[in-house]
Order: sequence, then C-alpha cells, then structure tokens
Amino acid sequence: MFSGSSPVRTKRSPGSAPTTPISKCFAVRKRSHRDEHGILPAKTMKMKGIDTDLQTSPSLSASPLDRVPLPFRKQTISLGLGSFNVFSNCLLITFIETVDVPALIVLCQTSREWQKRITKFVLTKNGQNLMVQRCEQSPKGERYTNNDVFHLYGKLLKALTMGQHNSKRIDFLFDVCKPLFDSPLASGLGRIIRTYCHGLPMLFTIRVLNALMKRECRKLDGEITLILEDGVGAHPQIELKIRKTLHDLLVDAAYGTEEGRLEDAFWLSVLLRTRNAISDQAKLLMLLFAPITKVDTPFGMGSSEQIDWRSLCDHVVVSWEDGIDRIRPIADALDTLTHAVKINHSLYHWNKLQIFNLIEETTTFPEPWAFDNFVFLLMFKPTILAPISLSARMTYNFEDEAGQIICTMKSLLFRWNMDMPIFLLPVLMATVAELPLEPTDKKREFIAVILKAQGKLAGELLMSGIPGEHMDFVEELAAFKMMLNVLMPAVNGI
Repeated sequence: MFSGSSPVRTKRSPGSAPTTPISKCFAVRKRSHRDEHGILPAKTMKMKGIDTDLQTSPSLSASPLDRVPLPFRKQTISLGLGSFNVFSNCLLITFIETVDVPALIVLCQTSREWQKRITKFVLTKNGQNLMVQRCEQSPKGERYTNNDVFHLYGKLLKALTMGQHNSKRIDFLFDVCKPLFDSPLASGLGRIIRTYCHGLPMLFTIRVLNALMKRECRKLDGEITLILEDGVGAHPQIELKIRKTLHDLLVDAAYGTEEGRLEDAFWLSVLLRTRNAISDQAKLLMLLFAPITKVDTPFGMGSSEQIDWRSLCDHVVVSWEDGIDRIRPIADALDTLTHAVKINHSLYHWNKLQIFNLIEETTTFPEPWAFDNFVFLLMFKPTILAPISLSARMTYNFEDEAGQIICTMKSLLFRWNMDMPIFLLPVLMATVAELPLEPTDKKREFIAVILKAQGKLAGELLMSGIPGEHMDFVEELAAFKMMLNVLMPAVNGI
C-alpha cells in the first residue's frame, strides 16, 4: 500500500469498503457551489476524491434535506446560547440544573435566550424543587452574603425579570416562591423579597408588599384585624402565628446594618402603616415585639408560649439584663423607625412628633407601663428616643415629667452600678440641642426642672418616715452627687 512515506491510491472494486474516512463526507465549514439543499455537485465531490454513490445511497437518507450535515440545519440553531448551541434541550436543562446559582445569574445576563430558558426552568416543578433543596442547605448563620442561598435566589429572580413590566415581575416573583410559603423555609423568604426589591424604585417595592399582603397573606390580614378588634389575649395561638409569619416575611429580613437602616425603616413603616390609627399601629408593634412567656397547658400537658401583653405594665425591670430581654426589641424597632424621617414618600414618612405619639401609645398599652420600664426604653437609645420624648414634653408643657424621667434614669444607673456619664450625658446634650431658645429659654428650663424633680424626690424620701427609707435617701444623695458631674457639661453648653 505504501512506498516510502507517500500514500499510493489504489483502485477498489464495486462493493469494497472505502479507504476515505467517513468523516470526510460531513460538514466542512468553508464550502461553495452548493445546490438549494446545501449539497455539493457530484463533479465537485469527485474532484475531492469522494464517491458520489454516497449521495444517492437510499440507506443513508430518503430525503435530500435529511442528508444536510447537522451544523447547517438552521432550525436547530438556538441563537444567544454561545458555545452551548450544539446542546440538545435535555442537555441544556441538565446543565442549568447542575450549575450553581451565581453562574445562573451570570448566564441570564449574557443574552435574552439564556434569560428565557432559565426563566422557563425555574417555573417548572423541577426548578422549584431544586430551589427548595438548595435553600434547605443554606448555612444558618449567613445573611445577605454569597453563601446565603435565599439572597442569591433574590438576585437571580431579579436578573431574570429585568426589563419586564412591573406586574409581570411581581407575578413571577410570587409564582417561583410559592413553595416556600407556609413551609419551614419561610424564615428565609423575606430575604429573597428584600434582595429582589433592593435598588428598585420605592413605588415598585410598595406594590410588591401590597401584593404580598393581598395575595399571599390575605388570611393573615384578616387575622390581624380580628386581634385588634377583639382585644389582646383573646386568641393567643393566632397572635403567635401572626407574629411568626410577619417576622419571617418582613421583620427578621432586616439588614441590621448602618448602611441598611433606611431600607429597614421603610419596610417597618410600610408594615405599620397597613393600619390607619396610631393606636392600632402601637398594638401591631407590641404584637411583633412584646415579651413572650410560657404558660402551663390544661391537664398537665406541658407548656406553651404566648405573648405577655401585661409584662411591662405589671413587672418592673430589675436589671440591665432584664431590660435587654424584655424591652430591647421594642426599643430597636422604634430606633429603626426614626430613620423614616428621610423617606420621601408622604404615606411612609415619619416625623418626630409622629414617633413621639407612637412611643406614648405603645408605652400605655394595654395599660401604662411601669415608669421604670418606660425610662429604660428611652435610656436604651439615649441619643435617639430620649431626646424625642423629652423635647416634646418640654415643648407641650409637660416639663415636670421630663425632670422625673432624668431623675429616674439617674437612679437606675446608680442602682445597677452603670457608668452614668456614658449613658446620661448623651441624653442631656442631645435634648438640650433639640430645645429652642425662643420665645422662652427651654434649654435652661430643662436643667431647672431636673433639679426641681431631684429636690422633690429627695424631700419625699426624707419625710416619708417609713423604715428603710432613710437608706434610700442616702443613696439618692450619692446618686445626685454623681449626676451633678454630668449636669455641668450640659449647663456649660447653654
């Protein structure tokens, strides 16, 4: 067959196997002179050393179109898939199922074709099951990071609907997330929604939240109305269910960072403003953040949790740790809401007077809180809540209460051996900064009512005649001495 290194062509008899590789009969990308079916003329085939019998062999194909090499069938080419054009639909689905969520986010941003195919997949039963499986494996401690699967799915769903009409985007979001509602994974659903809405116009976020309450939480909205109308404690199990659902969808999804404070304030404001009356907003706030207690179930069947509506009315805070446990969640929520003063939407904007009214309604529900509990609420956020409450009292002729609040703060700090300058001085300085000089000098009047309240408290302890009150009087003088050192910088400032 060979002489030296040069191949020698030999004649083959009819019916013998061709010596030319079969691959030579298929697509060569640079060709010319094809007929209407894309087949080379016989003359050209012979010039290339290819047997023309292969073109007419009935065993290969019955139709000229079927003999066209696969790469040249235009109907099989799916534009926008890049190198994946050669994949069948089954292989593409397998590929989409296999790659991780960050890769899908990148893919759907490369072309409309990838966006369309991934969108179609995530809406299927397999796509939703895969989402559930991945969310179940999401690390518990991760929030809004690249390891948080809920956060990644929020990014993916957002990328898949870019450029679509708002109503379609909202429908798509809830259609994909439907398996997560009423499931153990609902605790992460809020992060999907928050990530999906992040950076989008405020009006769109409002529409998403309204759709959430009307479509997915319609029964929940009715249950909230029932609780507010029938009175607290009448339906303890429904109260806990409402609390858990709202925490899963909205409250626990908060960013909890300085950068995300404005967005956290917006979502909390939208939730509270589902009720019109300030009293109902305060009840809803308590429903979400009031202390939880355990009660024994009938017939000795163990215990169950329920909201303790009267805890802050009947039980005085006994330590800083006790206040952290029972009062801090409400203080944090009110602190978050103070950032709503920056929201440029009339329905969800809060000014300081509105926040003051909400504080007053909250701390008098279902009855007025113990005074020490109310003071701890203000003291826990000394530069935020305390100035709002104190300056409003000084402005609207409740000066004596302002003095009592400062004196009670001083007593609690001294009793718990806390650093008085760290906690009390910021309260005094921030309040003085809020007060006007005209038409009357409210700054000096504020210092005066503090001294007046301190003198009244010391006099009552001295003149009470109750055994043991003498020691309280001595402690009060020691606490007042410490407070004088704190008052001096505030006095110098005016």
